[in-house]
Amino acid sequence: MCDAVTGQKDGKKMLETLERSNLFVVSLDDNRQWYRYHHLFAGVLLSRLMAEKAERILTLHLRASKWYEQNGLMADAIRHALTAEDFEWAADLIELVWPETNRYIQSAPWLGWVKASPDELVSVRPVLNINYACALMDIGEMETGEARLLQVEELLETTEKISETPEASNRMVIVDKEQFRLLPATIASSRAYLAGTLGDVAGTIKYTRQHIDLLPEDDHYGREGASAMLGIAYFAKGDLEAAYQTFMDSFEGMKKAGDIDDVGGTFLLADIRITQGRLVEAASLYEQSLKLIPEQGPVPSGTAYLYLGLSKLYREQGNPIAARAYLLKSEEANKKSPYQLWQYRFILAQAQIEEDQENFDSALDLLNKAEALYYRNIVPEIRPLAALKVQIWIKQGKLNKALNWIHVSSLTFDDDLSYPQEYEHLTLARVLIAQFKSEQTEPYILNALELLERLLKAAEVGKRGGSVIEILILQALAYEAKENIPLALVPLERALNLAEPEGYVRIFVDEGVPMAQLLSVAIANKIMPEYIDKLLAVFEAEKQQQST
Repeated sequence: MCDAVTGQKDGKKMLETLERSNLFVVSLDDNRQWYRYHHLFAGVLLSRLMAEKAERILTLHLRASKWYEQNGLMADAIRHALTAEDFEWAADLIELVWPETNRYIQSAPWLGWVKASPDELVSVRPVLNINYACALMDIGEMETGEARLLQVEELLETTEKISETPEASNRMVIVDKEQFRLLPATIASSRAYLAGTLGDVAGTIKYTRQHIDLLPEDDHYGREGASAMLGIAYFAKGDLEAAYQTFMDSFEGMKKAGDIDDVGGTFLLADIRITQGRLVEAASLYEQSLKLIPEQGPVPSGTAYLYLGLSKLYREQGNPIAARAYLLKSEEANKKSPYQLWQYRFILAQAQIEEDQENFDSALDLLNKAEALYYRNIVPEIRPLAALKVQIWIKQGKLNKALNWIHVSSLTFDDDLSYPQEYEHLTLARVLIAQFKSEQTEPYILNALELLERLLKAAEVGKRGGSVIEILILQALAYEAKENIPLALVPLERALNLAEPEGYVRIFVDEGVPMAQLLSVAIANKIMPEYIDKLLAVFEAEKQQQST
């Protein structure tokens, strides 16, 4: 590179001489290929260059950029091209590196490069601009991303209309011919992603199928990735089994093509099984993947999410020590690739543990911290952060805050039901029960019971076992609030029967004193004594821990 930048041929010899003479040059590798100046000396040289030959600086940066590009060091090539203010050359390089950037989810630095480029260059490059749209949507900037998408669609439409005229060829700049050939498929994929983030399930499915139809038969990575988006659409509909099978087929296809490891995707599959109330199967999925993580060296992608999922599973099954251990493992695994959405979910898990210990203010502080990290993405947020806060407010007795949430969210007990809003409606039922206990006004509890009955039917149809158990527990608590203990024991017994084989603990313990009292009555009525003994032991242990 020294020779390329200086235009001379003695760079290697000069560097070796400088190193032997200990003149501020340090070798960075055993092969003596890379060197660096002492940072203070480098600063002196740069100052001298700027003072004596400032007009040459841009030329030198451009030479460095060309050398880096020829040697496959594209990030450095782009950085120097931008510094050289050769924006057309930089735009060429930025366009060419997108496929690799997108494949390994490294869009943050790429976005920095394209944002540093003049917009008049970007807007006439349909490939670069559509990739810009995708990168923006990846970080939740949906409106800005859609505006870019519209620019590309309009450019293609306009160019097609005037394609018979000589000036048509001057309207677009295309560097990556292969990406341009796939542009219709990329537009369909972008439309599917946009629809998914907006909760438009039908649109997601429509555009994803268009995407698949437009891809070449041998593009296994693209086709399987598109199938995964279909899985997300099924998940948003609440058709969890279809989502699971679609994800499974997609991941198997990617693995055969060598595009994903055996760890990647496990957390999604396990999360679906947990939502279905199948904790044992989720644990099995996690255990299989754990065997594939090396004790030393780099870990597979998705490992941080895998550990995070295990932490949540162990927490639910009443093993707080393992839950904390895997939370720490997740944090360690994510240090080298700090995904913002992982950070969001990690903080939610921390908040949950604080809530378990009745550190409600700390839990709320963490939820506020998580809120600053969240951005819209293709995966539906089934447990919205606002609803998580409301459930803590109920435990704190801050009913006014919870009622204000109902007002702002415009939820009602007779709403049409959908899976993405299921958790919010469950939270609404909790608020109605708390309101009844506070005011003893009959309509509140009747509305809660009516809402819970409809939610139960929807969850049963969708085979969402985890939701079924939670709804049955809330029905029991609603009847307990009415002091109708015989009726409360009916849904409680059913919930216990469903929960015991899967090892549920926290789903009962989180309900506090009213649940502990109901369980005591249940055990007196010889309802599942061994399982209830285990649950009551956890209640007692937490009571003693809090008293100390």
